[in-house]
Amino acid sequence: MKRTILWGLFVLLSAFTAGAQTLRSSYFLSSMPMRHKLNPALVSDRGYISVPGVGNVMADVHSNMSITSFLYPQNGGLTTFMNPTISAADFLASISGGNALKADVDVTLLSTGFYGKKGFTTIDISTRSMSDVYAPGELFRFMKLGVDQAGGSHYRIDNLTVQSDNYIELAVGHAHPIGERLVIGAKLKGLIGGASLRARIDRMDVSLSDERWLIDANGVLDASAKGASFKYDEQGRINGLDWHSPGPTGWGLGLDLGMVYRFDDRWLLSAGITDLGFIRWNHNLRGETLNEPFLFEGFQNIAVGNDSQSESIQDQWYTLREDLKDLLNFYEGEAPRSRTRMLKTTLHVGGEYAILDRKISFGLLSTTRFGLTRIWTEAMGSVNFRPARWFNVVLTASASNYGTSWGWLLNFAPKGINFFLGTDHMVTRFTPQYIPKGRASAVFNFGLNVPIGVRHDAQMRRDPWRRGGVWKP
Repeated sequence: MKRTILWGLFVLLSAFTAGAQTLRSSYFLSSMPMRHKLNPALVSDRGYISVPGVGNVMADVHSNMSITSFLYPQNGGLTTFMNPTISAADFLASISGGNALKADVDVTLLSTGFYGKKGFTTIDISTRSMSDVYAPGELFRFMKLGVDQAGGSHYRIDNLTVQSDNYIELAVGHAHPIGERLVIGAKLKGLIGGASLRARIDRMDVSLSDERWLIDANGVLDASAKGASFKYDEQGRINGLDWHSPGPTGWGLGLDLGMVYRFDDRWLLSAGITDLGFIRWNHNLRGETLNEPFLFEGFQNIAVGNDSQSESIQDQWYTLREDLKDLLNFYEGEAPRSRTRMLKTTLHVGGEYAILDRKISFGLLSTTRFGLTRIWTEAMGSVNFRPARWFNVVLTASASNYGTSWGWLLNFAPKGINFFLGTDHMVTRFTPQYIPKGRASAVFNFGLNVPIGVRHDAQMRRDPWRRGGVWKP
């Protein structure tokens, strides 16, 4: 019973938080305990012990889509883009050819870092969830336009993908100095699978006429979760998932590698690659398309006219979801005994220039995330202020293939506590209905940790790793 409750809490936590690891804004601040998650060679200026469950809570959602492209104000409420009163031209102008969303989480359950004679060692237990969606623009054209030509219409939808991996991570890392200028780091991770889902439509041909809508699709649905089983409708199609007695669903291994090189007292160069590895999923279920054409009744249940204006936004989304289920016809197939998925590897490359005895520094960080349905790249510039040992501030601006953003980070480290709070993507504009304008992106991170051991000042460059006088990037 206790095990079921614990795993239920893990899955619930993953579902409510949108792999992020920690704020990229923290990359150049040595007062931040968790920046080793970005590069295992980055150490903090003191050892630490995290407050259980809140040492590092990170949620990261990025998309090249806008929420206001799908929700519209109407009669004091909201309606979806499928409402016929919403202009098709306006809606489709806001949709790109490839629409992507990634939603990640890293929640540290317990973590510690401490200095020794030969380096800085970290131990972490975290829950992680990494999800992403890719929807080609042709899908939304089909949904909104339907039959838009007198002789009928045809749509070709490729690579429609939804995937999510959720697991617990046990990690041990170590950063080690090589001389006075170079620090190298590595972290080994053991992974315990919680749940995984991957649904992909490789090809969907949609032929529409006034008499019938014909769908010919080819795709596969893979789900991995202990105690799970498919639910079916009256026609034998998969329409949901029952999940009882959750537990470990797989295992895997991961590796982080990093380095930091100090050219002089002002210039630092660093690089780190995280999540090299795999996870092997067990307790698998598989759904498959029949690879033969079938009739689709269309999105005819979406309320129209006056009814759509009185129907709640929740009811409209529910109706739309049910029609999409009818569009994606999966039937139970023979599941593999196990399936292996590579982790979503992230590469960071950073450079920093400091002035005023490192009271202020300027950083440039490049981030590339692989393994998503759409590779994510970002360039972030930061200004890092260190007016006092107990208080640091970072301001950032970034540009990625999901758009531009700005962010901030506050780090308080008075005696006996280290608290940080910030965002890499600040949301500042909202509609009167409190819907964020611009792309559907948001990042939030906070953490509470207890410093331990002696402070290791960056200004004390001599005799690296000597007690009270450790050089650290």
